[in-house]
Amino acid sequence: MSSVVSGTSSSEVQYIPEDLGPFHDPFLAGSFPLFAYILSSLLPALPITMFAGHGNARKVTFTEAVWVGTTLLSAGDYEVKWNGPGLVQVSFLRGNKMIVTARATAAVAAGPNDRAAVKVQAISEGSKALEGIVWKDVSLTFDTIHPF
Repeated sequence: MSSVVSGTSSSEVQYIPEDLGPFHDPFLAGSFPLFAYILSSLLPALPITMFAGHGNARKVTFTEAVWVGTTLLSAGDYEVKWNGPGLVQVSFLRGNKMIVTARATAAVAAGPNDRAAVKVQAISEGSKALEGIVWKDVSLTFDTIHPF
């Protein structure tokens, strides 16, 4: 068998350097398929990890004191945080301080307006327990645990 290289005939097989693309070292050239495989296997997990840990946060104003679980929240502005739909743990924060955490059910809702609508239940004269909060796009319905 003979091969023709540069127009000359020879009975010896001559080495022709291959085009290794961005890798000029033959030992590194084999790592590109491995790198591509690892990258392509991690890309489907990217959307899952992008949204993991991101929660919901809304603002609410109570015009009077309300019971949330066994904690009395005074009137004022609070930040409400929770993760995901369904049965969730809801945290009420004032400033950066967490005041209380309560269990609730989060669901998609069509609320009355952009501001929060608060639903309370009278539990005694002058005492009210928080039943739910409805915003424009989501609602929280709380497990009502009466303090007394």
